[in-house]
Amino acid sequence: MFYDNPKVLYLSVHRYEHGEFWPELRESNFNYVGKGEGAGHNINIPLNKVGMGNADYMAIFNNIVLPVAYEYQPELVIISSGYDAAIGCPEGHMEVTPCAYAHMLKLSHGSCWWKSVRCA
Repeated sequence: MFYDNPKVLYLSVHRYEHGEFWPELRESNFNYVGKGEGAGHNINIPLNKVGMGNADYMAIFNNIVLPVAYEYQPELVIISSGYDAAIGCPEGHMEVTPCAYAHMLKLSHGSCWWKSVRCA
């Protein structure tokens, strides 16, 4: 829907396991970045192993998500945070704690350049 739209930045951090994890779409890999005017506005961060925890996700958030967002300067941020990464989720097999989720949200909300943050 937004793959060729430069006005929308889509960023996804997700379990991928080299395309072997549901939904097994190669479009979820890092090299699918958008097309046409939207090239560079679709950012996939595929995770190819399970058991990743707070340090892993905070590194992704601090070194990729926030810098990209700062550069993009969005007027509206919609966070669709599935909890597959949460510790104890039988599908995700990751180990992110509620404290880390709260920290990432606080960092997001505390960024004055985001005029509005919505969690879906």
